[in-house]
Amino acid sequence: MMKKLFGRFPARNEISMVFGVVVFAVYAWSIKMYFYEFPAFILMYGVWELFSIFAYMMTFALVESVLVTSLLVLLGFLLPAGWYREGFSYKGSLTIALAAGFSIYLQKTLTMDFPSYRYLLTVVVTYLLVLTSMIYAASRFEHLRKLILFLADRISIILYLYLPINFISLLVVIFRIL
Repeated sequence: MMKKLFGRFPARNEISMVFGVVVFAVYAWSIKMYFYEFPAFILMYGVWELFSIFAYMMTFALVESVLVTSLLVLLGFLLPAGWYREGFSYKGSLTIALAAGFSIYLQKTLTMDFPSYRYLLTVVVTYLLVLTSMIYAASRFEHLRKLILFLADRISIILYLYLPINFISLLVVIFRIL
């Protein structure tokens, strides 16, 4: 019974590849936003506070990355195998890459006013249509699937850079809490 239950989860190597893509997207955006605010921060804070802000951002990025990856794994667990679990690495990588692209689009186009529900619904439906068509195309064209997997594998290498950063960031956050 347990073996059948655990068999519904995607393979570990596929999960780690998708986690690498999630980490790349989340951390790149967090670091970009940190450096966007850095000129203002440097005028208000000392070196230790600047380092602490960065540590908190990296710790939050880790939590966010784990939650997003867990959501994708849960999706792979709940949906039928052919929909998301089989080929989880390229499907999850496409999901994250397109979500990052649509998030950047939304951040660039939205102003301080909350957008209409119709606009948000249009963006979500467009995202789902593009995602579905890209997953379908990748499942039909082996070269596209191999390209996505190649890029996801190369992006996953950056985990070796972010893990030490996270370790130091967690230590800083724990030190500041205590």
